[in-house]
Amino acid sequence: MGRGGAARLGDAAGLIPHGTGCGQRPMQDGILTVRALTEQLRRSLEGRFPFVWVRGEVSNLSRPGSGHIYFSLKDQDAQLQCVWFRGQQRQAEQGQAFDPLTGEVFDTPRPSPLELLRNGLDLLCAGRISVYAPRGQYQLLVELVQPTGQGLLAQAFEERKRKLAEAGYFAQERKRPLPWNPQRVALITSPSGAAIHDFLELAQNRGCGAEIRLFPASVQGEEAAPEIIRALDEINAQGGITDGGVIYGKTFDALEYVTEDWFRQNKEHFYTQEQMDNLIRLTGRNEEGLLADRIQLSGMSDFALDHLTVLEGDLSKLYEDGGRYVAAVYSDDDYGNPEMDSHWARLGDIVTVRYVEETEYVDPDTGIAYASPEDVPASANYVAQPVKYRDVEYEVAALVAVPISLSYRYYGADEFILNDQTFMQDSGTDSVMYYAFDTTDEANGAMEKFLADYTENVNPQFDYESKALYASEFEGMRSMFQLCGGALSFIVGLVGVLNFFNAILTGITVRKREFAVLQSIGMTGKQLKTMLVYEGLLYALGAVVISLVLAVVLSPLAFRAVGNLFWFFTYRLTLVPFLVVIPIFALLGILVPLGVYRSVARHTIVERLREAET
Repeated sequence: MGRGGAARLGDAAGLIPHGTGCGQRPMQDGILTVRALTEQLRRSLEGRFPFVWVRGEVSNLSRPGSGHIYFSLKDQDAQLQCVWFRGQQRQAEQGQAFDPLTGEVFDTPRPSPLELLRNGLDLLCAGRISVYAPRGQYQLLVELVQPTGQGLLAQAFEERKRKLAEAGYFAQERKRPLPWNPQRVALITSPSGAAIHDFLELAQNRGCGAEIRLFPASVQGEEAAPEIIRALDEINAQGGITDGGVIYGKTFDALEYVTEDWFRQNKEHFYTQEQMDNLIRLTGRNEEGLLADRIQLSGMSDFALDHLTVLEGDLSKLYEDGGRYVAAVYSDDDYGNPEMDSHWARLGDIVTVRYVEETEYVDPDTGIAYASPEDVPASANYVAQPVKYRDVEYEVAALVAVPISLSYRYYGADEFILNDQTFMQDSGTDSVMYYAFDTTDEANGAMEKFLADYTENVNPQFDYESKALYASEFEGMRSMFQLCGGALSFIVGLVGVLNFFNAILTGITVRKREFAVLQSIGMTGKQLKTMLVYEGLLYALGAVVISLVLAVVLSPLAFRAVGNLFWFFTYRLTLVPFLVVIPIFALLGILVPLGVYRSVARHTIVERLREAET
């Protein structure tokens, strides 16, 4: 929806009091309302500039579904907002038959300016100056367009790129090869981001043997660049760094457009059916009817690209600065197995990323448009609709999995990776999410000590990650499980031993009369003791066999339940506990019967028979 439409809808909705017209009187003598002042400025500008030619370089080009075209004309010192309404574009749709500036008639029509219009184009525009009241912004209402070539700023960018290339900054030979088995990886990023919490889980799954450490720094704002440079200088001053690279993160608004089937599949575990239907109703669509969805983008240098796990395709195209290629990021499970249904993109697909620069918020029930979500009434719903944006197409060159240490570490949005230079060029941002590097074995101790001191004394608001730190935390957690498991096993074992002792003791004491009868008919005390010892050993053997059978049958089932909670658990049946317990049970099987017999033997056979009868 165009800006003019938004303004009219706003008036109709009562955002501006009814009865406030163009010719309204001041509230008091000499005091104007904002509306009245803006209207006077509009009249003044339109009267002073009823028709004007302006030359500048195109930027912020946006082609929303309304058909209107929004862009800026800029030079080195200023910029002018422009809107080319759909009704004014009809003459240009058939191509140019004459030069609107000189009146020269062409032998054959030139290409339509609509086809040539792009960011970086040097452009002549004619139209009238007006004021867009809802934002208090003056703009050029374009009527005629005449392309003149590539803009000066775009030329300057290409010239700078050419000079850097001639200086060898992009040369492949300057890029150092990665060590075969890096021992340390360093990250420079914001400690308040979501990027530093789950390293150990995936590092363990993927067999990462490197020690990873965090060097905190701001990743956006005026202080970001100095802090990052300062952190890099201090890290490099420690020595022992073999290679490193930067990962840029998304700090801008960007969208992709997906089918309703994928939209539902990707979000169905977050919403009920009713909630999902309402969400789709309140989600914007593009010209093809596809649903808008947030997208996660990152720009990676060669060092970071080298650490990706390629599932399909080839990453070589992402090493080309400025190349329009992306890698689609797929999720994997706790054991590093890729989940191939976690992303819609496949090799060779074309991904259109919409870089959003301006959004309006439309009530789907009334059609009223608002400039920000805060302006929408509390009882109303709204659909976010981009009104100024740039669409850039990329080809999917590879399907990859990203180490958790280099990822965004949150889920729910489709993720794509770009070449770092392409990312900065297309997004217009250079916010660093991570700086990662490898170090030598010899430098590990010194770097660990430096980082600990730096984050504790120099910049206490920062933190860092390292493999040693997480290994220590993991070891502490494992020790806790061992302690709790050992205590529980001891308690269970003690209960088992006491039950075993009680079973033997009860089995003998309730048979006093039987033993007395056996001795009365000729069984000697030695024979009785031997019989009781054999019975005790038989009890011990039975207990061990039953325990072993139960362990073999039930422990895999118990492990499955526990393994669902703790991915790092590994099932391994060991006979060591049985080998330790067997002598203990055997000893009890011998000593308990002998001790009980000794107590019973203090009484004569006649006394034991009489005691049994009473």
